[in-house]
Amino acid sequence: MRTLTVLLLLIACACSAPASATHTSSPTVNASRAPSASAIRTTAPVTTNPTGPIIQLAEHYYDPSSITVKVGTTVTWINRGQQTHDVNAYDKSFASGNLLPGGTFAYTFTKPGTYRYYCIPHEGDGMTGEVNVTD
Repeated sequence: MRTLTVLLLLIACACSAPASATHTSSPTVNASRAPSASAIRTTAPVTTNPTGPIIQLAEHYYDPSSITVKVGTTVTWINRGQQTHDVNAYDKSFASGNLLPGGTFAYTFTKPGTYRYYCIPHEGDGMTGEVNVTD
């Protein structure tokens, strides 16, 4: 039931998004360094329909905060809040840049492991999560 509700919400949001909001954020990460303030981009709302698990961001939390997926799964984060948020792996394997309200970020997990992540401006408020990737 929850999946159906999220899907209907995504369709409703996609239908009401402005025509110019068609940019999809593809993760381009330089794992040798942490994202700097000058390297972080802002992602506008998009009209994509994710096919894998969805993690929602809002005021100072990720929902769900922990998921388990198989190798090869693409996870999509959607900012449902009113503030700008982001998604950054502690191991620097991915970084979303700033996500405006309605913005999305997708990442495909290609190796098993536990990927812990956080929101830079709200980590101190406990905005952290993890994706457990299995074979």
